[in-house]
Amino acid sequence: MTATTSRRIRPLRPALPLGKARVINHGAVHIAAPTTPAAEVVPAPIRARVPWIVLLACAIALLINVPARWSVGPVSASAAITLLIAVAFVACIPLLLRRRAGATRGPRVLPITLGIFLAYSGGRLLLSPSIEGLQNVAVFTMFILGICFAAQGVTPERAMRALSALRWTGIIVSLVFLGALGTGIEIYDERALALTALILLSTAIAVPAAGLILRLSPFIITAAIVSSLSRTASVIAVTLFAFFVVRLRRGNRLLLAIITLSIALVGVWLLVTTYEPLRERFLEGDNAADFGGLTINTSGRSVLWEMTLDSAAQSPLIGNGAGSASALISAHFTNISHPHNEYLRLYHDYGVIGLALFVWGFAALLGRVGRRAAHSDNPIHWAALIAMVAVALAATTDNVIIYPFVMLPLGALVGLSLGLPGEVAASTLNPKKRVPARV
Repeated sequence: MTATTSRRIRPLRPALPLGKARVINHGAVHIAAPTTPAAEVVPAPIRARVPWIVLLACAIALLINVPARWSVGPVSASAAITLLIAVAFVACIPLLLRRRAGATRGPRVLPITLGIFLAYSGGRLLLSPSIEGLQNVAVFTMFILGICFAAQGVTPERAMRALSALRWTGIIVSLVFLGALGTGIEIYDERALALTALILLSTAIAVPAAGLILRLSPFIITAAIVSSLSRTASVIAVTLFAFFVVRLRRGNRLLLAIITLSIALVGVWLLVTTYEPLRERFLEGDNAADFGGLTINTSGRSVLWEMTLDSAAQSPLIGNGAGSASALISAHFTNISHPHNEYLRLYHDYGVIGLALFVWGFAALLGRVGRRAAHSDNPIHWAALIAMVAVALAATTDNVIIYPFVMLPLGALVGLSLGLPGEVAASTLNPKKRVPARV
C-alpha cells in the first residue's frame, strides 16, 4: 500500500478593509465585527468678531454729540476725541502699507482723488491753521482712512456681524431719543441725532430681518428722525424706503421703486401738512424758497449761502483755508457757525480744487459700491450705497461731512463693502443676471 502524503489546504484569506479584525482559529477565518471608532472631535466654528473699526463707529454713534457739552482746554470733548482718533489713524498708516507674507495684493479700495484731497486739505490747514479747520480735517481723516482700515480682512461673516452691530446701535439710539423726548429730557441734539440715524437706517433697510424688533427697526429709526423735526433728514428717511423695493429679487424693480418713491413723497407731503410741528418747520419762517407757489422756510439758509458764495469768490481756486467758512458765519451770527451746505463749505475753504477732488472721489466710491450692489444681493453693499446716497443728499442743507458720528460709520460701511473680494461680493447674485463662468 502506497503511503500518500496528506496536505492540509488552508482557505485563502479574503482581503479585508483596513481596520477590520481577523481572528484565525484552526485554519478557519472569522471576520470579527468592526470596532466602533472613537468619536471624532470636530472643533466648533470660530464665531466671526465685529471689526474693531465698527465697534469704534458704534461707540461714536451711541455718543453722538453728548461729549460736546464738556470742554477739554480750548476745544470740546467731542473735538478732542475726534482729534485723538484721527492722530491714531495717521499713526497706523504703516499697518495699511504692510503686506503679510504669502498674502496676495488686494484691490485698491480708496480712489486716488480722495487721498489727494486729504493731503490737500491738510496742506491748506498748515498754511492757515485754525481750531475749526483742524477739527474738520480730522473728520476727513477719520472717514478716508476709516475706509482703508475697514477694508482689511473682510469676510462675509464679519460683514454681517458688523451690520448687525450697527443696526442694533440704531435701535438703541432711536429708543433712547424717543424715550427722552417723551419725558422732556434732552440727551441728543435733534439735528445730530437725525443725521446719524440716517446712516444707521441704511443697515436696517438693507439687512433681512428676523424677529419683531428687527422687522420694526426701520420704522423705529424713522420715527426718531421725524420726531427730531429735522426737515432734510425726515424727507431723506422716508425716501430711502424705496430701497426696500429695489432689494427685491423679482419683478420690475425700477417700476416698483418709482411707485414706492411716489408713495413716499405723498407720505412726506401729508406728514408736512398734517403734523403741526413739521408744518411749522417747513412752511413758517423766512419763506425764502418758492416752489410752484408754495413758500418754504429755509431758516435763513439762503442768507448763509449767499454770504458764503460772496466770500468764496475772493479765492475761488484754492479757497480761503480750512475752517474759514465757519469763521465767516460765526462772525455774523451768534447761534450759527456753519453754512449749512457742505458743497459750499468745501468750495469756500478749499476752492474749486478741493471741491472737485472730494466730489470726484466720493462719486467714484459711490460708483464702485453701486456696481457691487447691482450685481450682488449682499446686504453690506446695499447698506453702504444707501448710506452714501443719504449723506450726499443731506450735504445740500446740513453740516453732515464734518460730523464724526456720521462719517466714521459711513467710512466703516464703505470699507466693508469694498473690502470683500470680488468672488465673495458676487456670491449671491441677482438671479435675473447672468455672470460668465470663469475658466
